Amino acid sequence: MDIPKVSVVIPVYNVAAFLPACIESCLSQTFQEIEFIFVNDASTDNSAQILHTYEERYPEKIRVIDLPQNRKQGGARNAGIRASRAEYIGFVDSDDMVSPDMYRQLYEKAIATDADVVYIQYTRVAEDASLEQLNKKRPVLAPIFDWRELRRWDNTPLTDQGRMDLMTYPIGGVYCGLYKKSLIAGNGIFFPEGLRYEDNYWGTLLKCYLTKVAFLPEVHYYYRNRNTSTINTRNAAYTFDRIKLEQLLLHDVKEHGFFDRYHDAWEYIYIFRYAFNTIDIFLHMFDRPPFKTIHEILQDLNHTFPNWMNNRYYQELTSDETKKIHQEICASPERYWAKLYMIPRVKHYFGFPKRCVKKLFSVFR
Repeated sequence: MDIPKVSVVIPVYNVAAFLPACIESCLSQTFQEIEFIFVNDASTDNSAQILHTYEERYPEKIRVIDLPQNRKQGGARNAGIRASRAEYIGFVDSDDMVSPDMYRQLYEKAIATDADVVYIQYTRVAEDASLEQLNKKRPVLAPIFDWRELRRWDNTPLTDQGRMDLMTYPIGGVYCGLYKKSLIAGNGIFFPEGLRYEDNYWGTLLKCYLTKVAFLPEVHYYYRNRNTSTINTRNAAYTFDRIKLEQLLLHDVKEHGFFDRYHDAWEYIYIFRYAFNTIDIFLHMFDRPPFKTIHEILQDLNHTFPNWMNNRYYQELTSDETKKIHQEICASPERYWAKLYMIPRVKHYFGFPKRCVKKLFSVFR
């Protein structure tokens, strides 16, 4: 193959059970001028063997990069970006799958619109889902996000308001886009390395540089919902990476002069992603929530954005029920957690009257 028109970067770490299905879905693409760069992030299972077997069979399509040390998904993606040869770059996670015409449609839309990025919809699928079954169901699969508010910016020159809308309204992960390489490399937009949740940083920062976007409101990406995935793992120490990443992002946007320009968006991101999404994980996914850290997050939020409750995106995008929960958490995360988990459990296991259980947990402040 001559220089491909699309490079797809796939970081790989210990996913041998799901890797062949991912590779087969990539090889099934109807778009031919494409290369797949699999970055083996120092896997300890037989993922590397699987990759090199496919590389030998399909040398025109597959390139494998072996990293000597684990650099997490961000480091693996950066290695793939630097090795890519095409004008456009896409991303796939190595335990997921894509429909056969995903990259053909993305590329044709990118060429027709000259957009910096074209976004496509994704859906969550069962851990044991097969590509054949999903492709048959694809026309009726429900997308995760509703794009009605965002599609007004489809193939339209972006204003600062449009960029803030893209930053605050949910679109999907970095794997839901096809990006101009010149946008990434020309602005030095690389992933943080050695940390989880690196896509939160990268995907948001990239939107500050966009001049035009396009949307394909169809499901073409199949996100495999695994019990051991990052978002489903209990008591995960890497949850604290969320805090580091959001603080790093806020620091970097100030350095680049984007903070005041997109203030309302950064404020909402700090409310939604840095504060309450992180706190929600701590309260729901930890057997013993780190309340000291939760209080530090809330203090940081109130210090950095003292008027956050009046943020226009927060007011528009947050339900009254969720706002009430946030108020309870701000008043006392311990009391909220006790009401949510401990009181029902004690009542269930010991049969105490509800008023006695509440009194028992009145020590939480």
